[in-house]
Amino acid sequence: MVEARARIVELLRSSTQGHTQQATELIRAMALPEQKAILHCANLKSVNLDGAELRGLFLDGAVLWRATLEAARLEAARIRGADLRGSNLEAADLRGADLTDSDLRGSNLYLARLDAAVLARADLRGARLMDASLRGADLRGADLTQADLRGADLREADLRDASLQGARMQDANTAGCLRD
Repeated sequence: MVEARARIVELLRSSTQGHTQQATELIRAMALPEQKAILHCANLKSVNLDGAELRGLFLDGAVLWRATLEAARLEAARIRGADLRGSNLEAADLRGADLTDSDLRGSNLYLARLDAAVLARADLRGARLMDASLRGADLRGADLTQADLRGADLREADLRDASLQGARMQDANTAGCLRD
């Protein structure tokens, strides 16, 4: 498993579309429950995973600083405590993903799909979430200071104990939102 992990990280860090596809195929081939933690704490700084199929993957504690994950499929992925500062997650599908305690400062989440995602205590300071869908998302205790939520769908989201100081929320739909 250690060799497989090293090969996957090597392929992902190469930042070529062919290598990314090979890595995602290898990840899928190893999708047995006992192997889901294969990329736990992996260093994937500045990696290009545009359009990658990473559904259900465990990336707890991974370093994805300045990574490019545009239109990536990360539904139900577990990305707890990860460093995603400055990452591009434009139009990424993160429905049902768990990003508890993750650092997403300055990340681009424009048009991202975060319905039913868990972002409890996540650091989203200065994040761009314009037109993102966060319907039913758990944002309890999240720091959304200076975040851009213009046009975002926050219906039924849980914003209790979240910091929204300076957040831009024009045209955001907050119907049924839970707040303090």
